[in-house]
Amino acid sequence: MSIVFTKKNGSMGYQLPYRTLQIIDLSDTRTYALICAYQVIFVPCVVLGMKELVLRHYRLIRLTEGLENNFNYLILQQLLGTTIHICISGYYLIMVQIQ
Repeated sequence: MSIVFTKKNGSMGYQLPYRTLQIIDLSDTRTYALICAYQVIFVPCVVLGMKELVLRHYRLIRLTEGLENNFNYLILQQLLGTTIHICISGYYLIMVQIQ
């Protein structure tokens, strides 16, 4: 009887093993038990999957840093070549109009 009385009058709700967005009212013992079982099974699977994703992300960051270092010289060369070409073309247009 005291368990039922405490359950009805208690201000403390059920605490899940992992902190998640609560979209279901956890006042029912059966619902609480099912969600706890789901969290105990599902959350470790997500955490293990996240480790693989983080490692892949780290490798991709290293790859992009290498690509960026290699392409910086090409982009600089392209920028300087285009700038010189525009300057020479502008000078040519100015000289043609004068004559």
